[in-house]
Amino acid sequence: MREGHAIVRAGRVERAGGDPGPMPAASLVKPVLAHLALAVLDELDEPVHGAITVRHVLSHTTGLPDREPGSPAGPLPPLRPPGVRWG
Repeated sequence: MREGHAIVRAGRVERAGGDPGPMPAASLVKPVLAHLALAVLDELDEPVHGAITVRHVLSHTTGLPDREPGSPAGPLPPLRPPGVRWG
């Protein structure tokens, strides 16, 4: 597991450090997208796809399964209704 950190002030990276080399970005994308959603959207509970809201997406409660590598493209069948359980 690699470690990385940065200090950001007034929208600029002031200092950064951590392990050199590539780092998986998936964990870094989540807080950035959440910040953008909170900054740009007025309503997190308005449906964006069927009954799924932005709040469901940010809280991992959409009811949709993970897409497995190599699985066919297309709509994912829901496992449960949105907002019922984290997953």
